[in-house]
Amino acid sequence: MTLAHATARGEGKSQGNFCPPTLTSTGKPEWLPDPPNALWRKMPSALWVGNTLRVGAGPTWLPQLCRPPVPIKHESLAAAAPERVELVALEYDILRTSLRRLGRLMHPDRDPDLARKQAKRDLDAGREVLHSDGVLPWAAYPRGVLVAGWRQDARFCAAVTEWREAKFTPIPSELQRVERLQTLEREVALSLQQQGT
Repeated sequence: MTLAHATARGEGKSQGNFCPPTLTSTGKPEWLPDPPNALWRKMPSALWVGNTLRVGAGPTWLPQLCRPPVPIKHESLAAAAPERVELVALEYDILRTSLRRLGRLMHPDRDPDLARKQAKRDLDAGREVLHSDGVLPWAAYPRGVLVAGWRQDARFCAAVTEWREAKFTPIPSELQRVERLQTLEREVALSLQQQGT
């Protein structure tokens, strides 16, 4: 089962009109420009949960602003499970997967209510990490909490303009992070290949 099959959350709350994005062949959102020398953040696209592989359906790359990180409140959770908290934020905010479903997928061995509460903590930590690291759209909003209609919001548009005009030099920690995610993707490909044979 993949996270891609998640249903949109309801409960009468408007989260904007963002549908799962159309992606380019490189995994970048098609609706965003791809200026030369722009900084793109490699996002987790798969995650091992126990002995089960969870494969996400979101963008592989998202724009990242060139700015120093800001302190975050959920630092211990973010440090313990960085890919999980980022994937939860991506799935909830971009692909509109419900917290209940994310709880069941990410914490299958827990009581459903406790799993949903843990998914909420993961979401809060993931939003803060992505905001702190300058990843759009979270970087445009305090603590990474997106507003309804964020794609048309002036703060998001200003952040995209800032990103398009910036020049960057990759830093060693980001290169290590990308290498770690690429290793995970190779493991995923190998696992899927072995399941097919």
